[in-house]
Amino acid sequence: MRSRYFQTHDSFIPEGLYVAGEENPNIEMIADIVQITMQQFHLTMPVIIEWANFCSRPRPGGFVVITQSHQRWLNTGRWADRQLEGLKREAAFQSA
Repeated sequence: MRSRYFQTHDSFIPEGLYVAGEENPNIEMIADIVQITMQQFHLTMPVIIEWANFCSRPRPGGFVVITQSHQRWLNTGRWADRQLEGLKREAAFQSA
C-alpha cells in the first residue's frame, strides 16, 4: 500500500498483515478505522494491531486488541516499567 502521507511496504505473513513505513503512522486512527469496518461488516473476530517504533534510539511499541465495541491498549514500555517495579517491591519484601 502506498500513501501520499507516508511510504509503506506491506506483505502477508502467516500471522497476518505486516506494514512498515518511514514515518510513524497514527495508530489510534488506524484502530478506529478497523473498528468502524468491523461494525459495518459485522465482523466478530477480534483484531490485534502490534507496532514497534524505530528512530535514532529504541522506543517502546505496543499493541491494541480491537472488537466491535472495545479497544484495549497496552504500551510495552509502561508495562515493562510496572513489571520491574513489582519485582523490586517483591525483592524488598522478601529481604525484609
